[in-house]
Amino acid sequence: MSVPAPAASPVTNAATNPVTNASNKSVIKKLPALTPDRSLDSLTLGFLKTLEAEGKFAGEIHADFPTRLIHATDNSVYQVMPTAVLQPKTRDDINVVMELAGREKFSEVKITPRGGGTGTNGQSLNNTIILDTSKHLNNILGFDAERGLVHVEPGVVLDQLNAWLKPHGYFFPPAVSTASRATVGGMIGSDSSGKGSRIYGKTSHYIHDMTTVLIDGTDFNTRAMSATEAKDTMERADRVGQLYKKVHDEIAPRRDQIKSTFPEMNRGLTGYNLKEAVSDTGDMNLSFLIAGAEG
Repeated sequence: MSVPAPAASPVTNAATNPVTNASNKSVIKKLPALTPDRSLDSLTLGFLKTLEAEGKFAGEIHADFPTRLIHATDNSVYQVMPTAVLQPKTRDDINVVMELAGREKFSEVKITPRGGGTGTNGQSLNNTIILDTSKHLNNILGFDAERGLVHVEPGVVLDQLNAWLKPHGYFFPPAVSTASRATVGGMIGSDSSGKGSRIYGKTSHYIHDMTTVLIDGTDFNTRAMSATEAKDTMERADRVGQLYKKVHDEIAPRRDQIKSTFPEMNRGLTGYNLKEAVSDTGDMNLSFLIAGAEG
């Protein structure tokens, strides 16, 4: 799931950029003060109380000012105060949160996922509920050396992953400058590339399969599918089948237009990767649609 970065005013003339006034004195402009308002709107409060009362969520629920303040900034010049911060401890916790958010009563609740907060455009910020996967969902779950596959949770940090892989003679190629903090989940969201990308490509080229949680709490598994398998999936009557059919029907008739409109780029952050999501022969890989979707 990806939510567009909120509209926020960039901070200008910060401490590292003094402005000279008429009397030739340096004036330092600071970040705008965020008041420690501990009150919550009724919608957020109801959501958090229901999440706690139903007892299915094993993670941490924070509505205190210090935790919200920490999550109000990232590697960008923006500052946006969230209403609450959720830190899931298990993968099922994400399903629980999204299922609750999908109920009609809470249809106006917005969830913004957050990894290491290394984005430079405020991608992990929002004035709503933050779902922070970096604290607990940072485990390497399995490794298949013969196939060159590693199974990770979204909060695994790139340096952590490469340090773990090194004794096995492997590495995860996208080399971003924030490797000591950037998480795999965040790298998928931005389809990170980094130095060496002209040789090794970008993050989406290294996703074998992926599980995304939909707004109703349903797991949405994506991977490379042949045209035959994609057709079978589209014939399913469930939400997954409907999604595959909708995407296919939107992209397939417009393949020529997509190819003629979108230029050849190493990494595109100006829209969804429609070109690689559905091929001319009907093969599908919707991981390409999700990677980079944060914009």
